[in-house]
Parts: sequence; C-alpha cells; structure tokens
Amino acid sequence: MNPKLKVWILSDGVPGHVNQAYGLVKWMSDRYGMSCLEISARIRARNLSRPWMPFLLRRGRRGARIAIFAHRWKMSMPPLAVEPNQGLMAEHENHSFLDKLSDNDVDLIISAGGNTSFANAALAAWMNCDNIFIGSRRRLDSELFKAHLTMEPVGKDNNIVMELAPTLIDPVKLRQDAPVVKEKLGIKEGNPVYALIIGGDGAGFRYQRDDWLRFVRMMKRYRDQDLAQWLVTTSRRTTRKNDTLIKEYLDSLPEGSVFERVIWSDAPRKVMQAYLSAADRIFVTADSMSMITECISTEKPVTLLYPRLSAPNERYRKAIDGFVRLGFCAREEERHRIGNNANMRDIRSTLLDRLEERIEALRFRKHLSSISIPE
Repeated sequence: MNPKLKVWILSDGVPGHVNQAYGLVKWMSDRYGMSCLEISARIRARNLSRPWMPFLLRRGRRGARIAIFAHRWKMSMPPLAVEPNQGLMAEHENHSFLDKLSDNDVDLIISAGGNTSFANAALAAWMNCDNIFIGSRRRLDSELFKAHLTMEPVGKDNNIVMELAPTLIDPVKLRQDAPVVKEKLGIKEGNPVYALIIGGDGAGFRYQRDDWLRFVRMMKRYRDQDLAQWLVTTSRRTTRKNDTLIKEYLDSLPEGSVFERVIWSDAPRKVMQAYLSAADRIFVTADSMSMITECISTEKPVTLLYPRLSAPNERYRKAIDGFVRLGFCAREEERHRIGNNANMRDIRSTLLDRLEERIEALRFRKHLSSISIPE
C-alpha cells in the first residue's frame, strides 16, 4: 500500500461546498501525507436524472457505471497545495476521465453538497474505495458513504455529527499574519478593528432598506463606544441594488469610521481572509452557513446579524442555535455575549479521530507516520 493517501475531491462549482471539501482535506493533510486530484462532476439533464439516481445506486457496480456516464467530468489541478512531506501534492491528468480507471487510482473520495452526492457514491462503488460525504444525501441510502458528515444526527452508524464544518481558515496562521496584513492595509495599532461581512438574500433571509440602515447605525454605535475602525465587504450575493443602499448609508458615517470597504458590484475583490486576519471582532450576516463557519473558525468573537425578514428552514435554524449554545457566536441582540469558545485544534482532532474509526486507510497512514525509520 502506498504510504501517500490518494484522494479525489469532487466539485460542483459551488464555493461553499468546494471550500468545505477542501477544508476537510486541509485538516487531513496536517496528519497524513496526501496526493490530491480535483474532479468537476456535473449531472447531465439534472431534472430527468435525479429521480432515478437512488434506484441505480442501489444496484451495485452495474448501476454505478450508468450513474457515472450520467455525469460530465473534468479534471483540474487543485488550488490548494503544500509541501508533499506534510500535506497535499497537486496532480494533473490529461487523459479522458474514464479511459484508465483502476482500483489503484484512488484510496478516498471526498465531496460536499447534495449536487455531488450521486457522483460520490457512484465512483466509490465503481472504484471499490472509501468515501466521505458532507451534507444532505439527497434520498440516497446512507450506507453508500463510508462516512457521512452532518451538523445534525441522521441515525446511521456511518454518521459523524460535526461541531463545525471544515473550512480553509487556520486561526493560528491568521494571528501570525495579522501584523503584516494590518501593515499592508495601513491600519495602525491602537484602536480595535471590526469587520463586517455581508451576504445577501437566500436561505430564508431577505434584506430591506431598514436592515442596512440598522446595521450601519450599529457600526456607528461601536465607533462611538469602542473607537472601532471598520472593514466592510459585500459579496456576489449582495446584489447591486443592496450594494447601492449599503454605500449610501456607509457614506453617512463620520469620516474615518470605515477604514476600507469592498462593494462587490462596483469592484469585486476577495478580501475576506485578510479582513478576518486583521479584525479583532467579526460581524457577519446570518444568511450563509459557509460564511458563518469561516468566521467562527477564526476563534475571534463573532456576532450574527439578521434581517427583520428571516425564516430559515429547521435544519439551518438548529445549526445556528447549536453554534450559539456552544458559545461559538452570539446574535446581535446578545450584546453582553462577547467571545468565541471554538477550539479549532480540538474540533479538527476530534473529527479526524472519528473518521479513523470508520476508514481503515486513515488508520494505516497514521500508523505509518508514527514509525521511525532508522538511518
């Protein structure tokens, strides 16, 4: 057996899903040597194919083969890479995806989000390898996944309930990088730095003019109370209409209140990682589970902001309630609660230990890494 774990990461192109899968791979790379390949999986004729996918995948390898051909596949080099002796090694294959498949090509398949659930189960059955799936399994039998990671129990032996979904945020690196990031942004030491991370309509949340006005008034209150300097970024989901309202209200703040802002519809820039590094405290709209999780992963105080019109589904609401109950974050009205009890090292270690209980290949690689080879 190759001491390097060969991993396929399935992608549906949805940033929140892809980042969860890469987050798990990054966590694993701290413990195991890995060689990774990203594979884009898109189901053909989605509305027609989805209903019969569960039926096919209950038919073993024969059904799995049909399910594989019902997808479009594309290989690409993973955007995440570290030194081979400590983590991921990017690989790139030029041949057609189905030309040279063999059982030796992969040890583990990982994906997140229901769009990849069928592809994950089909490839694992065809390649006779272990697989990990994060999220809703879309009517599939849970037994099709060696480990099924969720935020709530689903009552199956292979189900691992996570305290927090994996992300690419490394709190230790954020703290180490903070002085350099602040210097690049031109932020001087002294007054606290607060970040406002803004999403948009979705997941049962709908924003109106009064919500943006309330959030900006909150910013002014903290400016007056704590002498806070603000970093603000909207996102691709905010929309130009909401961006225009946000700009209008931000312009009404006293001069110097906002140190830097990124309005996505005007000039999009990916600044979230830098802002999370520089910030002493983080405020994030509650419409995006991936944004909330990334903010919590900083181990910095996190406050959730809700629009007046919010009706998330029960699963989403329970996940946020769990974060609040664990002390990972607080809601806007809970001003007395400042802190973040998330210990990412413990959260990561607990999840990897649970995965090793389910997946023999991980136990084997951990055993190899603990063996001292004499010179």
